[in-house]
Amino acid sequence: MNDPKPLESLPRPRRALRRAASSFRSRRPDSFQTFSCWGLLALSVLATPVATAKGDAGEKTEIKFLVKAGSENDVLNSLQGLSPAEGEKLDVWFFDSADLGCFTKDMKVILRARGGSKPDLTIKVRSTSAAIPTEFESWKSRQRPEGEKVKVERDQVYTTSGAKPATQSLSISVGRNAAEIETATAPSKTGESGKPKPIQGAFTKLQQELFHAFTGGSPGWDALRVLGPAHVRKRTISADQLKLPADDIFDSIDFERWEFGQGAEIVVMLEISVKAHEGKETAAADRLAKLIAEKKWLLADGQDAETKTKRLMDYFAKHP
Repeated sequence: MNDPKPLESLPRPRRALRRAASSFRSRRPDSFQTFSCWGLLALSVLATPVATAKGDAGEKTEIKFLVKAGSENDVLNSLQGLSPAEGEKLDVWFFDSADLGCFTKDMKVILRARGGSKPDLTIKVRSTSAAIPTEFESWKSRQRPEGEKVKVERDQVYTTSGAKPATQSLSISVGRNAAEIETATAPSKTGESGKPKPIQGAFTKLQQELFHAFTGGSPGWDALRVLGPAHVRKRTISADQLKLPADDIFDSIDFERWEFGQGAEIVVMLEISVKAHEGKETAAADRLAKLIAEKKWLLADGQDAETKTKRLMDYFAKHP
């Protein structure tokens, strides 16, 4: 992590975080003084075009806050009476070797089940290169069946204490039915003669090619194991329900709760995020920080920006 720089030398998003943090601290009640209420703010710049209401291409920025452990229910209880009451339910699994060989190469194999009705499988390759690797663009032009989605993204993460290096990612996603998801997440130790293992066979030909291209064959498909699931519930609350202007800064706020583990080691995490319209990133960060301060929602301190992913993978690597 880089040392903090003078405010005047910071990029505009970082300045916004400093201003919002200062404003937040000045407004918090005395009962908050025993710990930091500001915690983590991660700002991920997604360079992939997103369809706007008019149908043309535009960019959006996702701004994320992680809620302090033990305060998740306080936040969710404050949303009672707002619609939707339940939100979307999905399960998330990861696939990796026992030593997390894919994760340490910036290579992730991600399986997601969305609400039980539209499950999908995704393979994502993440690079720490400052520019989009040329090979990423070539994958977008590859021939593929309809419904197989290829996406290139650029993520830039900021925290109140500094900026993390930008990352580029390439992902390929494909829809799967419930039976295919069940097979992929509960693979047998030995496959039928002449047929691929269940984990490998669940992915498309193009996804398998992507896996081999960026892992170099190590770890191989046979070394992969299932890590998960995390039970996720995501609620998207419109800005007007939270008495915020429904304007061109952002339209809604996402509340995403993750739960995984077993017995006495249940991990619960809650993330608050918005997708800001292009050019409105600073205003969105300020507005969300102000809302969090006014609601007295407590935020995590000193957490890594990839806490949900890393903590889940670390947990299930230790608890197969």
